[in-house]
Amino acid sequence: MEERLSYFLEVSAGVSELNALDSDFRETVAESMAARIEATAQMRDAAAAMVTLCVDQARSAGLTWRQVGDSLHTSPQAAQQRYGRD
Repeated sequence: MEERLSYFLEVSAGVSELNALDSDFRETVAESMAARIEATAQMRDAAAAMVTLCVDQARSAGLTWRQVGDSLHTSPQAAQQRYGRD
């Protein structure tokens, strides 16, 4: 009986250690995923700023809203509404 209790306590301790490791692992994965989301959002924002800059430069160079819209795979009206300053 004492032997079974000892074994049970060892197994219980092992399960507790595994649960702690699992919790640490999940926390590490969550932190990693959150960092990936943040980095991706920063890249999205940088890309949006770059598109705006390119549209401004294209318009200054004489491209029409149709050409800009075609490049953005949208209508000329949607491109002008989103990026138009003129």
